[in-house]
Amino acid sequence: ATAPAMPDGWVRAAVAIYAVLGAVSWLGCALAGVDPWRLGPVSPAGRASAVGLAALAGLAVGAASIVVTQALARRTLWGRALLSELGNALTGVSPAAIPWLAASAAFGEELFFRAALQRALAHGLGVPAGLALGSLLFGLAHVPANRRLLPWTLMAGVMGGAFGALYLATGELLAPVIAHALVNLVTLRFILDRAGTVSDPAPPAA
Repeated sequence: ATAPAMPDGWVRAAVAIYAVLGAVSWLGCALAGVDPWRLGPVSPAGRASAVGLAALAGLAVGAASIVVTQALARRTLWGRALLSELGNALTGVSPAAIPWLAASAAFGEELFFRAALQRALAHGLGVPAGLALGSLLFGLAHVPANRRLLPWTLMAGVMGGAFGALYLATGELLAPVIAHALVNLVTLRFILDRAGTVSDPAPPAA
């Protein structure tokens, strides 16, 4: 199977921005003398098993996150409003564009927020503070224009904490990258499939 054709328009711009973010973060790690893909040294003999376990952990955390986020999207007023707003934003986007968005956002954001930012904060403030502050900043990076959707910011902060903890637990950036990409992929497809069928809900009757 061949890779989907690169879409035009804002999707191309978004992918380029995430690529630049990831490249700058990678360069920053290189200048600091650290490997963004792993937190500590791993023997060649243990490398394959470490990567395999990280991949499995990423899939597990990603799947659990999808269950929670889709439940919130279906069962809360703000979640349904968020589906409507994001569905409008994705109007006209081809399904072939979704993997590009999902993967580029996961790589770019994880390289920046976990490999570069969280690692630097942990070095200066300690691991718990680095995890907490990195998660907070990740949430603040997802503040929506519509203030009614601020719970999304809180949810993003919690997700940032989960991805950061996954990085610490496995020592491999691959784990949060896989979890993040899986959440992005399934959520974006879910939103695109429902676009045009979800309306901004009215407050429930008393």
